[in-house]
Amino acid sequence: MNILEQAGLAHYLRRTKQALAPQAIGRVAAEYGTRYDVLTQSGIASAVATKTFITKLNQNQRPKTGDWVTFETIPGEHKLKLTGVLPRYSELSRKKTGKRLEAQTIAANVDVVYIVESVTTPFDAHRVERFLVVPEVAKARAALILTKTDTLSEAELETYMQQVTTHFPALTILPTSITTGAGVSALKAEIAPGQTATLIGPSGVGKSSLINTLSEGDTLATAAVREGDQKGRHTTTVRELLLMPNGGVIIDTPGMRELQLWGETKTSLDTAFADIETLTTQCEFTNCDHAQSRGCAVQEAISRGTITRARFNSYLKLKQELAHHGSKISYEARLDKNRREKKNAAHTRDTVRRKRGKR
Repeated sequence: MNILEQAGLAHYLRRTKQALAPQAIGRVAAEYGTRYDVLTQSGIASAVATKTFITKLNQNQRPKTGDWVTFETIPGEHKLKLTGVLPRYSELSRKKTGKRLEAQTIAANVDVVYIVESVTTPFDAHRVERFLVVPEVAKARAALILTKTDTLSEAELETYMQQVTTHFPALTILPTSITTGAGVSALKAEIAPGQTATLIGPSGVGKSSLINTLSEGDTLATAAVREGDQKGRHTTTVRELLLMPNGGVIIDTPGMRELQLWGETKTSLDTAFADIETLTTQCEFTNCDHAQSRGCAVQEAISRGTITRARFNSYLKLKQELAHHGSKISYEARLDKNRREKKNAAHTRDTVRRKRGKR
């Protein structure tokens, strides 16, 4: 298997329904502003994006880790110049921090997203719920990895697992320990040849250490959590794509202390709340508000104890956040459209005046 096939080229062509890849094609392995590491047929190469190339693209269309790109060789230099970004079949995004309404791409062309949590800290269901929105929006498969399971006794781990599976009955849960090797083989088998996986989660949960184990090398820097509060330390500072020995691809991402969601009203929450999403389709009325409406399947399930009020409130909170975010996106899009139309109208008036003045 050549390096581009190992990087997932055949899988990418199938997913995007392209018959043939461009001759000069590579995959972004890491991004450093306008400089990139790109996987090519000849191996890893340094590449640059010119100012002209970058300014032609919207912020979210610019090359990101996981993207397939075209390039040309710079004469007399051991560098490549990027010339195009090929269509993505999936895109993991979050809202950029700050007041500006802008998406930040976490990784491109991803098939499965692993949310990583450490069992050394109390299980935070609400945090996992938020992280699960990311693969939901991207239409990627999701699973939850629990790390450092060797720090718990068998009874403690069983209790922890029961808590997780009770909250996320439809989610694949993968308990692992790089110290004992528990669960590592199962995780390796999860990442199919040609497919791309990415790990997301807070700092200090052991993402980089786990990737080093999966890739059978010490590729990524690691650091211990602080003893006093178990807070993680940032060791990954860029999103980096690595090839796995079995032919799969994995992308490491910096730890996220805060995840601002990027989605809209119609975004499904099937991965985190499959039971509630199913119930909402079983209400007597299609416009049920799931609060006071007669014949509400959700409220009946709460009354029976099938789902808890707290879980339903978490679901509502995320739905409301996405709805609010979606309305802001629509409002910004309308404003942008109005600005463009006014600018075009002014340009047309100026053109007409100039033509009349010449007569």
